[in-house]
Amino acid sequence: VPVEDILGKTEVTVPVLDNDEDPDGAASELTVTTDATTASVTPDGELTVTLTEGRQVITYTATDIDGLTAKAFVKVPGLTDQKPTLRPGTQLEVLAGESLPIDLTEHVLVVEGRSPRLTTEDKVKVTEGDRQVPSVTEIVYTPDADYTGPASVSFEVTDGSGPDDPEGRTNVLTIPVQVLPPENLPPELSTPTLDVAAGEEASIDLARFATDPDGDPLTFKATGQAQGVTVSVEGTTLRAQATPDVPKGSVVQVPITVTDGEHPPVEGTATLTVVASTRPLARANPDTVDDAHQGKATTVPVLANDSNPFPDRPLTLVDAVVETGQGTASVSGDQVSVTPRDDFVGVMVVRYRIQDATKDPDREVEGRVQLKVLGKPEAPATPQVVEVRSKTVVL
Repeated sequence: VPVEDILGKTEVTVPVLDNDEDPDGAASELTVTTDATTASVTPDGELTVTLTEGRQVITYTATDIDGLTAKAFVKVPGLTDQKPTLRPGTQLEVLAGESLPIDLTEHVLVVEGRSPRLTTEDKVKVTEGDRQVPSVTEIVYTPDADYTGPASVSFEVTDGSGPDDPEGRTNVLTIPVQVLPPENLPPELSTPTLDVAAGEEASIDLARFATDPDGDPLTFKATGQAQGVTVSVEGTTLRAQATPDVPKGSVVQVPITVTDGEHPPVEGTATLTVVASTRPLARANPDTVDDAHQGKATTVPVLANDSNPFPDRPLTLVDAVVETGQGTASVSGDQVSVTPRDDFVGVMVVRYRIQDATKDPDREVEGRVQLKVLGKPEAPATPQVVEVRSKTVVL
Protein backbone atom coordinates (compact mmCIF):
# COMPACT_ATOMS: atom_id res chain seq x y z
CA VAL A 1 0.00 0.00 0.00
CA PRO A 2 1.56 3.37 -0.96
CA VAL A 3 2.10 5.84 1.86
CA GLU A 4 -0.04 8.48 0.13
CA ASP A 5 -3.03 6.11 0.26
CA ILE A 6 -3.12 6.19 4.06
CA LEU A 7 -2.53 9.89 4.70
CA GLY A 8 -5.23 11.32 6.95
CA LYS A 9 -6.86 7.90 7.45
CA THR A 10 -7.25 5.46 10.33
CA GLU A 11 -7.91 2.46 8.09
CA VAL A 12 -7.37 1.45 4.49
CA THR A 13 -9.24 -0.96 2.18
CA VAL A 14 -7.14 -3.13 -0.15
CA PRO A 15 -8.67 -4.96 -3.21
CA VAL A 16 -6.37 -7.97 -2.79
CA LEU A 17 -8.02 -10.04 -5.55
CA ASP A 18 -7.22 -7.47 -8.25
CA ASN A 19 -3.81 -9.03 -8.87
CA ASP A 20 -4.68 -12.60 -7.87
CA GLU A 21 -5.65 -15.35 -10.30
CA ASP A 22 -6.99 -18.90 -10.31
CA PRO A 23 -5.42 -21.10 -13.03
CA ASP A 24 -8.57 -23.24 -13.36
CA GLY A 25 -11.22 -20.71 -12.43
CA ALA A 26 -12.11 -17.04 -12.02
CA ALA A 27 -10.45 -14.82 -9.43
CA SER A 28 -13.86 -13.37 -8.58
CA GLU A 29 -14.89 -16.79 -7.22
CA LEU A 30 -12.02 -16.90 -4.70
CA THR A 31 -12.83 -16.58 -1.00
CA VAL A 32 -10.61 -14.36 1.16
CA THR A 33 -9.95 -15.00 4.86
CA THR A 34 -7.43 -13.65 7.37
CA ASP A 35 -6.41 -14.29 10.97
CA ALA A 36 -4.95 -10.81 11.45
CA THR A 37 -6.54 -8.98 14.39
CA THR A 38 -6.23 -5.59 12.67
CA ALA A 39 -7.87 -6.71 9.42
CA SER A 40 -11.30 -7.83 8.28
CA VAL A 41 -12.79 -9.06 5.00
CA THR A 42 -15.56 -7.11 3.25
CA PRO A 43 -18.43 -8.86 1.41
CA ASP A 44 -16.61 -8.04 -1.87
CA GLY A 45 -13.49 -9.94 -0.80
CA GLU A 46 -11.44 -6.85 0.05
CA LEU A 47 -9.27 -6.43 3.15
CA THR A 48 -9.95 -3.52 5.51
CA VAL A 49 -6.87 -2.86 7.64
CA THR A 50 -6.84 -0.68 10.74
CA LEU A 51 -3.71 1.45 10.76
CA THR A 52 -1.23 1.14 13.62
CA GLU A 53 1.81 3.14 14.63
CA GLY A 54 4.16 0.67 13.01
CA ARG A 55 4.31 -1.04 9.64
CA GLN A 56 2.16 -4.19 9.25
CA VAL A 57 2.39 -7.30 7.12
CA ILE A 58 -1.09 -8.84 6.82
CA THR A 59 -1.32 -12.49 5.73
CA TYR A 60 -4.49 -13.58 3.94
CA THR A 61 -5.68 -16.84 2.41
CA ALA A 62 -7.45 -17.22 -0.95
CA THR A 63 -9.56 -20.37 -1.39
CA ASP A 64 -11.05 -21.54 -4.70
CA ILE A 65 -14.28 -23.49 -5.25
CA ASP A 66 -12.35 -26.77 -5.09
CA GLY A 67 -11.04 -25.99 -1.63
CA LEU A 68 -7.47 -25.33 -2.79
CA THR A 69 -5.73 -22.50 -0.96
CA ALA A 70 -2.86 -20.06 -1.37
CA LYS A 71 -1.47 -17.39 0.93
CA ALA A 72 -0.26 -13.88 0.15
CA PHE A 73 0.77 -10.75 2.01
CA VAL A 74 -0.25 -7.10 2.19
CA LYS A 75 2.34 -4.59 3.39
CA VAL A 76 0.70 -1.60 5.08
CA PRO A 77 2.70 1.47 6.20
CA GLY A 78 2.34 2.61 9.78
CA LEU A 79 1.23 5.99 11.02
CA THR A 80 4.84 6.83 11.80
CA ASP A 81 5.74 6.16 8.15
CA GLN A 82 3.46 8.89 6.89
CA LYS A 83 6.02 11.36 5.64
CA PRO A 84 4.76 14.39 3.72
CA THR A 85 4.09 13.50 0.10
CA LEU A 86 2.87 15.23 -3.06
CA ARG A 87 -0.80 15.08 -3.88
CA PRO A 88 -1.15 12.47 -6.69
CA GLY A 89 -1.11 14.00 -10.18
CA THR A 90 0.57 17.23 -9.11
CA GLN A 91 2.00 18.99 -12.17
CA LEU A 92 1.96 22.74 -12.68
CA GLU A 93 2.15 25.05 -15.71
CA VAL A 94 3.41 28.60 -16.07
CA LEU A 95 4.14 30.96 -18.95
CA ALA A 96 7.78 31.79 -19.62
CA GLY A 97 8.89 34.84 -17.62
CA GLU A 98 5.80 34.88 -15.38
CA SER A 99 5.64 34.03 -11.67
CA LEU A 100 4.01 30.90 -10.27
CA PRO A 101 3.00 30.93 -6.56
CA ILE A 102 3.11 27.45 -5.02
CA ASP A 103 1.13 26.94 -1.80
CA LEU A 104 2.44 23.87 0.02
CA THR A 105 -0.87 23.32 1.79
CA GLU A 106 -2.52 22.73 -1.60
CA HIS A 107 0.02 20.31 -3.02
CA VAL A 108 1.56 18.46 -0.05
CA LEU A 109 -0.33 15.79 1.92
CA VAL A 110 0.44 15.18 5.61
CA VAL A 111 -1.26 13.22 8.41
CA GLU A 112 -4.43 14.58 9.90
CA GLY A 113 -3.87 17.28 12.48
CA ARG A 114 -0.58 18.44 10.97
CA SER A 115 0.35 20.94 8.26
CA PRO A 116 3.28 21.11 5.84
CA ARG A 117 5.99 23.75 5.97
CA LEU A 118 9.47 24.25 4.56
CA THR A 119 12.42 23.25 6.69
CA THR A 120 14.91 25.87 5.45
CA GLU A 121 14.95 28.28 2.52
CA ASP A 122 18.33 27.11 1.26
CA LYS A 123 16.90 23.69 0.46
CA VAL A 124 14.50 25.14 -2.11
CA LYS A 125 15.97 24.43 -5.58
CA VAL A 126 14.56 25.23 -9.02
CA THR A 127 15.61 24.59 -12.61
CA GLU A 128 15.46 26.97 -15.59
CA GLY A 129 14.57 30.03 -13.50
CA ASP A 130 14.61 31.77 -10.11
CA ARG A 131 12.63 31.39 -6.89
CA GLN A 132 11.50 33.40 -3.90
CA VAL A 133 10.28 32.12 -0.51
CA PRO A 134 7.75 34.62 0.92
CA SER A 135 6.83 32.29 3.81
CA VAL A 136 7.42 28.81 5.19
CA THR A 137 4.39 27.54 3.23
CA GLU A 138 4.87 29.33 -0.11
CA ILE A 139 7.37 29.30 -2.96
CA VAL A 140 7.23 31.65 -5.95
CA TYR A 141 8.85 30.21 -9.09
CA THR A 142 9.71 32.43 -12.08
CA PRO A 143 11.07 30.64 -15.17
CA ASP A 144 13.50 32.32 -17.54
CA ALA A 145 11.76 34.46 -20.15
CA ASP A 146 13.52 32.72 -23.04
CA TYR A 147 12.92 29.15 -21.84
CA THR A 148 10.10 26.74 -22.67
CA GLY A 149 9.86 23.09 -21.68
CA PRO A 150 10.02 20.96 -18.53
CA ALA A 151 11.31 22.40 -15.25
CA SER A 152 11.03 21.55 -11.55
CA VAL A 153 10.80 22.95 -8.03
CA SER A 154 12.39 20.87 -5.24
CA PHE A 155 12.20 21.49 -1.51
CA GLU A 156 12.45 19.80 1.88
CA VAL A 157 9.18 19.82 3.83
CA THR A 158 8.24 18.81 7.37
CA ASP A 159 4.95 18.27 9.18
CA GLY A 160 6.46 19.48 12.44
CA SER A 161 6.56 22.96 13.93
CA GLY A 162 9.95 23.65 12.39
CA PRO A 163 13.18 22.06 11.13
CA ASP A 164 14.25 21.25 14.70
CA ASP A 165 11.00 19.58 15.79
CA PRO A 166 12.01 15.97 16.69
CA GLU A 167 8.42 14.83 16.14
CA GLY A 168 8.30 16.26 12.65
CA ARG A 169 8.60 13.96 9.66
CA THR A 170 10.56 15.36 6.72
CA ASN A 171 10.75 14.53 3.05
CA VAL A 172 12.32 16.02 -0.09
CA LEU A 173 9.70 16.57 -2.77
CA THR A 174 9.87 17.72 -6.41
CA ILE A 175 6.99 19.36 -8.26
CA PRO A 176 7.22 19.09 -12.07
CA VAL A 177 6.50 22.33 -13.92
CA GLN A 178 5.85 22.76 -17.64
CA VAL A 179 7.02 26.16 -18.88
CA LEU A 180 4.87 27.35 -21.79
CA PRO A 181 5.74 30.03 -24.35
CA PRO A 182 4.12 33.41 -23.68
CA GLU A 183 2.40 33.17 -27.06
CA ASN A 184 1.98 30.50 -29.68
CA LEU A 185 5.23 30.19 -31.61
CA PRO A 186 5.83 28.68 -35.06
CA PRO A 187 7.54 25.29 -35.38
CA GLU A 188 11.23 24.97 -36.12
CA LEU A 189 12.56 22.81 -38.95
CA SER A 190 16.10 21.55 -39.44
CA THR A 191 17.53 19.93 -42.60
CA PRO A 192 16.77 16.22 -43.09
CA THR A 193 19.32 14.24 -45.12
CA LEU A 194 18.57 10.99 -46.90
CA ASP A 195 20.58 8.58 -49.07
CA VAL A 196 18.63 7.09 -51.99
CA ALA A 197 20.04 4.25 -54.08
CA ALA A 198 19.67 4.64 -57.84
CA GLY A 199 16.54 2.83 -59.02
CA GLU A 200 15.27 2.31 -55.48
CA GLU A 201 13.19 3.97 -52.73
CA ALA A 202 14.13 5.33 -49.30
CA SER A 203 12.21 7.10 -46.54
CA ILE A 204 12.82 9.28 -43.49
CA ASP A 205 10.66 10.49 -40.58
CA LEU A 206 10.42 14.29 -40.80
CA ALA A 207 9.10 14.49 -37.23
CA ARG A 208 12.68 13.89 -36.04
CA PHE A 209 13.73 17.20 -37.59
CA ALA A 210 10.86 19.45 -36.45
CA THR A 211 9.90 20.83 -33.04
CA ASP A 212 7.03 23.00 -31.87
CA PRO A 213 7.47 25.05 -28.68
CA ASP A 214 3.76 24.70 -27.91
CA GLY A 215 3.53 20.99 -28.62
CA ASP A 216 1.04 21.54 -31.46
CA PRO A 217 0.51 18.71 -33.98
CA LEU A 218 2.51 19.31 -37.15
CA THR A 219 1.69 18.81 -40.83
CA PHE A 220 4.42 18.24 -43.43
CA LYS A 221 4.42 18.73 -47.20
CA ALA A 222 6.91 18.39 -50.04
CA THR A 223 6.44 21.47 -52.19
CA GLY A 224 8.67 20.58 -55.12
CA GLN A 225 10.19 17.81 -57.19
CA ALA A 226 13.62 17.28 -58.72
CA GLN A 227 14.59 15.76 -62.05
CA GLY A 228 15.02 12.02 -61.73
CA VAL A 229 13.75 11.88 -58.13
CA THR A 230 10.11 11.44 -57.13
CA VAL A 231 9.17 12.70 -53.65
CA SER A 232 5.98 12.27 -51.61
CA VAL A 233 4.94 12.77 -47.97
CA GLU A 234 2.62 10.43 -46.06
CA GLY A 235 1.93 11.72 -42.56
CA THR A 236 5.39 12.54 -41.23
CA THR A 237 7.22 10.17 -43.60
CA LEU A 238 9.04 11.54 -46.65
CA ARG A 239 9.53 8.95 -49.39
CA ALA A 240 11.98 9.44 -52.26
CA GLN A 241 12.58 7.27 -55.32
CA ALA A 242 15.44 7.85 -57.76
CA THR A 243 15.31 6.62 -61.35
CA PRO A 244 18.13 4.20 -62.26
CA ASP A 245 19.86 6.67 -64.55
CA VAL A 246 20.41 9.40 -61.94
CA PRO A 247 24.22 9.62 -61.61
CA LYS A 248 25.73 8.29 -58.42
CA GLY A 249 26.75 11.16 -56.13
CA SER A 250 24.02 13.52 -57.33
CA VAL A 251 22.72 15.80 -54.56
CA VAL A 252 19.09 16.92 -54.81
CA GLN A 253 17.48 19.68 -52.73
CA VAL A 254 13.76 19.12 -52.16
CA PRO A 255 11.68 22.00 -50.70
CA ILE A 256 9.52 20.95 -47.72
CA THR A 257 7.23 22.81 -45.31
CA VAL A 258 5.86 22.24 -41.82
CA THR A 259 2.94 24.00 -40.14
CA ASP A 260 1.26 23.87 -36.74
CA GLY A 261 -2.03 25.21 -38.09
CA GLU A 262 -1.52 28.50 -36.25
CA HIS A 263 1.19 30.10 -38.37
CA PRO A 264 2.13 30.19 -42.06
CA PRO A 265 4.10 27.11 -43.16
CA VAL A 266 7.77 27.14 -42.23
CA GLU A 267 9.95 26.37 -45.25
CA GLY A 268 12.93 24.06 -45.25
CA THR A 269 14.93 21.77 -47.49
CA ALA A 270 15.51 18.03 -47.49
CA THR A 271 18.88 17.01 -48.93
CA LEU A 272 18.80 13.78 -50.93
CA THR A 273 22.03 12.10 -52.05
CA VAL A 274 21.88 9.45 -54.77
CA VAL A 275 24.17 6.53 -53.96
CA ALA A 276 25.12 3.40 -55.89
CA SER A 277 22.40 0.85 -56.49
CA THR A 278 22.28 -2.06 -54.07
CA ARG A 279 20.85 -4.41 -56.69
CA PRO A 280 23.05 -7.28 -57.94
CA LEU A 281 25.30 -6.61 -60.93
CA ALA A 282 24.28 -7.74 -64.39
CA ARG A 283 25.62 -11.17 -65.36
CA ALA A 284 27.12 -11.71 -68.82
CA ASN A 285 26.86 -15.38 -69.72
CA PRO A 286 29.27 -16.83 -72.35
CA ASP A 287 28.19 -17.20 -76.00
CA THR A 288 29.47 -19.71 -78.57
CA VAL A 289 29.40 -19.67 -82.39
CA ASP A 290 30.46 -22.97 -84.02
CA ASP A 291 30.36 -21.99 -87.70
CA ALA A 292 31.93 -18.59 -88.24
CA HIS A 293 33.70 -18.12 -91.55
CA GLN A 294 36.89 -16.26 -92.31
CA GLY A 295 36.36 -12.89 -93.89
CA LYS A 296 32.59 -12.88 -93.21
CA ALA A 297 30.80 -10.85 -90.52
CA THR A 298 28.88 -12.77 -87.83
CA THR A 299 26.42 -11.00 -85.52
CA VAL A 300 25.89 -12.45 -82.05
CA PRO A 301 22.88 -11.42 -79.84
CA VAL A 302 25.03 -11.49 -76.70
CA LEU A 303 22.41 -9.81 -74.46
CA ALA A 304 19.82 -12.51 -75.08
CA ASN A 305 21.23 -14.81 -72.40
CA ASP A 306 22.54 -12.14 -69.98
CA SER A 307 20.75 -11.35 -66.69
CA ASN A 308 19.50 -7.81 -66.01
CA PRO A 309 18.97 -6.38 -62.48
CA PHE A 310 16.54 -3.84 -63.98
CA PRO A 311 14.19 -5.98 -66.09
CA ASP A 312 12.17 -2.98 -67.26
CA ARG A 313 15.27 -1.20 -68.58
CA PRO A 314 17.42 -2.85 -71.29
CA LEU A 315 21.11 -3.57 -70.89
CA THR A 316 23.48 -1.52 -73.05
CA LEU A 317 26.49 -2.80 -74.99
CA VAL A 318 29.42 -0.46 -74.29
CA ASP A 319 32.22 -1.92 -76.42
CA ALA A 320 33.63 -5.10 -77.94
CA VAL A 321 37.28 -6.03 -78.61
CA VAL A 322 39.10 -9.08 -79.98
CA GLU A 323 40.82 -10.87 -77.13
CA THR A 324 42.35 -13.82 -79.03
CA GLY A 325 42.47 -14.61 -82.74
CA GLN A 326 42.65 -12.24 -85.68
CA GLY A 327 39.89 -10.05 -86.99
CA THR A 328 37.66 -7.17 -85.90
CA ALA A 329 34.77 -6.77 -83.43
CA SER A 330 32.29 -3.92 -83.01
CA VAL A 331 29.00 -3.09 -81.29
CA SER A 332 25.92 -3.12 -83.48
CA GLY A 333 22.94 -2.05 -81.35
CA ASP A 334 22.31 -4.90 -78.92
CA GLN A 335 24.56 -7.31 -80.85
CA VAL A 336 28.28 -7.86 -81.33
CA SER A 337 29.49 -8.03 -84.94
CA VAL A 338 32.65 -10.14 -85.47
CA THR A 339 34.61 -10.43 -88.76
CA PRO A 340 37.54 -12.91 -88.76
CA ARG A 341 40.49 -12.02 -90.96
CA ASP A 342 40.44 -13.51 -94.48
CA ASP A 343 43.27 -15.92 -93.73
CA PHE A 344 42.43 -16.79 -90.10
CA VAL A 345 41.29 -20.26 -89.11
CA GLY A 346 40.76 -21.47 -85.55
CA VAL A 347 39.21 -20.22 -82.30
CA MET A 348 38.52 -16.53 -81.89
CA VAL A 349 37.44 -14.90 -78.55
CA VAL A 350 35.76 -11.50 -78.36
CA ARG A 351 35.35 -9.62 -75.05
CA TYR A 352 32.42 -7.22 -74.61
CA ARG A 353 31.21 -4.91 -71.80
CA ILE A 354 27.63 -4.29 -70.75
CA GLN A 355 26.06 -1.52 -68.69
CA ASP A 356 22.81 -1.61 -66.70
CA ALA A 357 20.23 1.18 -66.41
CA THR A 358 22.26 3.08 -63.78
CA LYS A 359 25.02 3.82 -66.30
CA ASP A 360 27.40 3.51 -63.35
CA PRO A 361 30.88 2.56 -64.68
CA ASP A 362 31.55 0.68 -61.44
CA ARG A 363 28.63 -1.65 -62.26
CA GLU A 364 29.78 -2.57 -65.78
CA VAL A 365 30.59 -6.25 -66.35
CA GLU A 366 32.37 -8.20 -69.09
CA GLY A 367 31.28 -11.15 -71.19
CA ARG A 368 32.91 -13.26 -73.90
CA VAL A 369 31.99 -14.79 -77.26
CA GLN A 370 33.92 -17.80 -78.58
CA LEU A 371 33.83 -18.39 -82.35
CA LYS A 372 35.13 -21.40 -84.28
CA VAL A 373 36.31 -19.91 -87.58
CA LEU A 374 36.22 -22.20 -90.62
CA GLY A 375 38.55 -21.54 -93.67
CA LYS A 376 38.58 -22.24 -97.43
CA PRO A 377 39.67 -25.78 -98.51
CA GLU A 378 43.37 -26.04 -99.47
CA ALA A 379 44.44 -26.99 -103.08
CA PRO A 380 44.80 -30.79 -103.55
CA ALA A 381 48.37 -32.20 -103.41
CA THR A 382 50.18 -33.68 -106.46
CA PRO A 383 49.21 -37.37 -106.79
CA GLN A 384 51.96 -40.01 -106.40
CA VAL A 385 52.08 -43.33 -108.35
CA VAL A 386 52.07 -46.26 -105.97
CA GLU A 387 51.76 -49.14 -108.52
CA VAL A 388 51.57 -49.55 -112.33
CA ARG A 389 49.23 -52.24 -113.69
CA SER A 390 47.92 -53.23 -117.09
CA LYS A 391 46.53 -50.02 -118.53
CA THR A 392 46.08 -48.59 -114.93
CA VAL A 393 48.08 -47.11 -112.11
CA VAL A 394 47.45 -46.98 -108.42
CA LEU A 395 47.90 -43.45 -107.05
